[in-house]
Amino acid sequence: MMLYFSIPLLISLVALLLLWRKRRGMVFSRLKIHSKIDDSIFWGLPYDPVRSACWIAHPLLKEIQQILSRRIDNRHSVLVLQGEDGSGRIDLTVSYAVENQHRYRRILFIDASTEYSFRWNLAQCLPWLTGRESSFSDWSLSAEVALHWFSRNRNWLLVLLNAHKTMDLDGLDAIREYGHVLITSEEEPRTDFCQCLQISASDGERALAYAVDCFRVRFGRNPSDAERGSLRELSQRFHGHPLSLEMAISAAKNGGFPDVINGMCSLLQGKRTCPLVCATEVTVSTLPRIGRELLELSAILGLYPAPFSDEEKNRRLNSFSVDRLNGCEVLLQAAFFRHMGNYYTLHETVRAYVLDHLDADNLHRLFRLSVEILCELVRHSYPEHRVLQSVYNLIVFPFKLSDFHADYAWLLEWSGDVCLKYRQLDEAKGFFDAAEKHFSKNKKADLLLLHIKQIYIRAELSEPLADEAIDSIMAAFFAKENELQEDLAADAARLIAHTVFIQRQFERADGLYPAVRERLAKSLGDNSPAMQLFLSKYASLLITRGRFKTAEEIQSNVLSVYMNLYGPDDLSTALGKWDLANTLLTKHDFSQAESFFRESLTIFVHELGALHPTALKSRVDLVNCLLSARRAEDARKEFFLLQELRPRSATERRRLSEIIELICEYFNLAAIRLHENSDSDENETGFDYASGKS
Repeated sequence: MMLYFSIPLLISLVALLLLWRKRRGMVFSRLKIHSKIDDSIFWGLPYDPVRSACWIAHPLLKEIQQILSRRIDNRHSVLVLQGEDGSGRIDLTVSYAVENQHRYRRILFIDASTEYSFRWNLAQCLPWLTGRESSFSDWSLSAEVALHWFSRNRNWLLVLLNAHKTMDLDGLDAIREYGHVLITSEEEPRTDFCQCLQISASDGERALAYAVDCFRVRFGRNPSDAERGSLRELSQRFHGHPLSLEMAISAAKNGGFPDVINGMCSLLQGKRTCPLVCATEVTVSTLPRIGRELLELSAILGLYPAPFSDEEKNRRLNSFSVDRLNGCEVLLQAAFFRHMGNYYTLHETVRAYVLDHLDADNLHRLFRLSVEILCELVRHSYPEHRVLQSVYNLIVFPFKLSDFHADYAWLLEWSGDVCLKYRQLDEAKGFFDAAEKHFSKNKKADLLLLHIKQIYIRAELSEPLADEAIDSIMAAFFAKENELQEDLAADAARLIAHTVFIQRQFERADGLYPAVRERLAKSLGDNSPAMQLFLSKYASLLITRGRFKTAEEIQSNVLSVYMNLYGPDDLSTALGKWDLANTLLTKHDFSQAESFFRESLTIFVHELGALHPTALKSRVDLVNCLLSARRAEDARKEFFLLQELRPRSATERRRLSEIIELICEYFNLAAIRLHENSDSDENETGFDYASGKS
């Protein structure tokens, strides 16, 4: 009898539970999403449980899956989710990725808001993709290796967040065969292989459901009937704009629900104000003083003002008190920031509104505080690219900063040094030029170091550089070198020697390099990677001076160090083999040169792809080596292998065409040389291949 009554009761309880789950479905979905995430396959997941919960059942998710599954020319489509700021593009991609993670082996979220961010973040994810640390300092090359990883691995999802307007999508055309590319952007794509999906405002019921769910998350309860009516009106006024609704409800939590919501509806009534601007205005007005100051600070920095997750590290920063940390949490709850995986970034509309409403005095004060914060972050080893991005934001402000030039000049020079280290020469030049304007004229030694860096970059960028300028800077350095720290003096001497070499003053450079080598050995050590880069440049100078034996010895030692540091299959090792092979070719040691050319080519093809410029140039050098050794048949085989390559993008087609023309010229030259040095009229080099190129 007890069992008889228990079964109907159990059924009723289950029915009630299901009904309650339906009413609070998003909260359950959020917990479900959070428990399902497999952290091992995600990189840079911009996951926010509060926002992602509201998108789990979005009708566009199924359409995204269908579009990504389509194939055009036997390759997957690239899908662009287009919508205005705050429309939910990123939240939608996160929900798709989490719900479909079982389909992928790797899922990456890359900030592509600038070309700099795109390349840097690709370089940063390379060790995670390959399982080993990158050995080369040029992060643009690291990004190329990461991109090639996608062309030789299957079942991955690459999500490019907030892709900038001028982004070159041609590289994506070459990698979309084995995985899916998903892009969020405010702009429509301009390529044939991209499909666009508009993220528009939600309909009435969908917008209301989103608003109700945000209310549940913020208030921890269901809205009353009156509150539900206010939410309905608000969602209609905001045209279902997700971020505006989230901001409005967060403001209501801080400032009182009825007053804030009704005030916001009144503000929008009869006006054509942008919903997001309106929501920002009201939400800012409800912030406590410390929260508002931190928001203004974040608008200048373009950076979330609590950079470390470890609270103890935050307390070590003079600019951050416990009150400021609490203020940071208020800002996160107010939905002003986008979560970008391992950092937060301020919504552009919010940033523009805050900067427009800052008075000049407050702007100067906060700018000064921003400089102090960034200098402190540098000293605490905060990620370089995030600090650089904030320094970029500071440079755009037009007012004079002579009252705090010392710290600002140091910060600008540090930024230039970082860009120089990673071979971003144009960016480094901009930072150094800006730093020069703010340096104290009393610190002549510091200014001298800055001028040495500026002259070196001008030489690297092939800008006009008078010999008198080099003479002047060298004279100033030799007069002041004893006043400099030993490591700074060694680095300055290195840059001067490189500048002289680039300017083709070989005899003068030959006199400088040995002394610089001794200095660097003391400050860096003989086996440091930076020392090997210097020695490679020194070997190039020796080759121009005809001292091949000494150059070969140096390059052999460099290669040995790379082998010990990174192993035989590393890209740095391949570059070392390539340099040595060219030296051996100059000495007519064809057998050894061919061996190193083939070994380096194998690594280049594996790490960068057969159609990467470095791999193509390496193959050209190999063909030249074979032709120089009068092994025309082997050279033809390499040429045939080149013709069999199938470019997958317009850029690769252009590269391949140029390389084929270059190799054909080598065949022609080899035919001429053979004809001149032979009594026979027979042309054995394959001159016909020049006319038969594909």
